[in-house]
Amino acid sequence: MAARFGFVENLWQQALVFCLKTHGENHPSTAASYNNVAYNLNAQGRLPEAEPLVQKALEIRKRVLGEDHPDTAGSYNNVASNLDDQGRLPEAEPLFQKALEIRKRVLGEDHPDTAASYNNVTSNLNAQGRLPEAEPLVQKALEIRKRMLGEDHPDTAGSYNNVATNLYYLGRFQEGFEYAEKAVAIALKRLGPEHPNTKSMLSVLTAIKAKLGQ
Repeated sequence: MAARFGFVENLWQQALVFCLKTHGENHPSTAASYNNVAYNLNAQGRLPEAEPLVQKALEIRKRVLGEDHPDTAGSYNNVASNLDDQGRLPEAEPLFQKALEIRKRVLGEDHPDTAASYNNVTSNLNAQGRLPEAEPLVQKALEIRKRMLGEDHPDTAGSYNNVATNLYYLGRFQEGFEYAEKAVAIALKRLGPEHPNTKSMLSVLTAIKAKLGQ
């Protein structure tokens, strides 16, 4: 796996050099290449090395595309995710919030990317122990996905699971059980029992059942 990551890393680095030579620093493709290199480093757990690259991509997109662009929102999210993964939760929070604000403005409430941003903010708040603040946001993401993707979509299952997890940590086990059951039913139907997401959702349901004495 390490050799594979190293091989791919070299290809992404070559692509970045090509973009810099062909397009220059101020080009969307160059920003995308910085993100690709960073993504590979993140996957290797080399988060501090990836950080300046996602920051660079954000700077380019802000200059070239402006603040109110979906790709700029994506870059805010990428920087926030990198900081979040480094455990720098308070630094990541305003950037997740910024991505959400842009997506709401540019894409509207009824868009999968907006739902994803609600989930990102929620995850960050949960990790900081601010569970009551996270609850309405994770519910909002579920509402959007149900409207836009339908009940029987894997992402909708993910949102049901996110709500169940939030309620679990709030100690509201009976409420969480209903959401967790729904998540597992969709995942089993759409992804199958061996899919990693299904197994993760089953673990949440099992934990809630244990709290309920089932």
